[in-house]
Amino acid sequence: MGHGNRAGMTLTELLIVAAIVTGVPSGAYVGAKNKALALDCQTKLRQISLALMDYVFEHGRLPRAAFYPEAADKDQDSIKVILGPHGASPKLFVCPSAPQGLKDKGLTFLWNDRFSGQRQEAVPDAGKKWLLVEINAIREIPLVEMGENKPSDEMLAKLKQVPVAHPHGYNVLYVNGRVASTDKLPRIEAPRTGDPEQEEGAESKP
Repeated sequence: MGHGNRAGMTLTELLIVAAIVTGVPSGAYVGAKNKALALDCQTKLRQISLALMDYVFEHGRLPRAAFYPEAADKDQDSIKVILGPHGASPKLFVCPSAPQGLKDKGLTFLWNDRFSGQRQEAVPDAGKKWLLVEINAIREIPLVEMGENKPSDEMLAKLKQVPVAHPHGYNVLYVNGRVASTDKLPRIEAPRTGDPEQEEGAESKP
């Protein structure tokens, strides 16, 4: 699902992730009510943040990672693979609150690829822009803005049944490395629906 230097997720990527999330029975999200697991998830994100800072220190820019890779354990554009050499162990990328069906994917977080390859200091309000968040957050994308390109009514109905990740909402790793919990997720933009070839060199927008 990688897409080089293009800015932001594609419609295809959105639909694949939505299918992954809705493919898990809503009753399997029992961990979403566990406060202790939510704190454990936050701790994992803080450790990922340290690895991210090490990457940025070495390369000067944020990683060019995929919104959600096809194979989290081996794709070169998987944030899990990219940050491995910088001290992020594989287990950090699986939220303990996630149902087993998502844990089996080896990655339960989405990467905001609108910031891939950017310098942290060049991102306005970096402490308010999300970089990593639980995969459940796919339900927060403004699908109504996609018009005729939106997912099927059946999938939309299933997405509404997907609970938030934790009792308080979501754990978020922001562009500046800050980790915090929030009941109001920062805006997740709807995907591109234009010609990928024309958008390849487009300026990314937060």
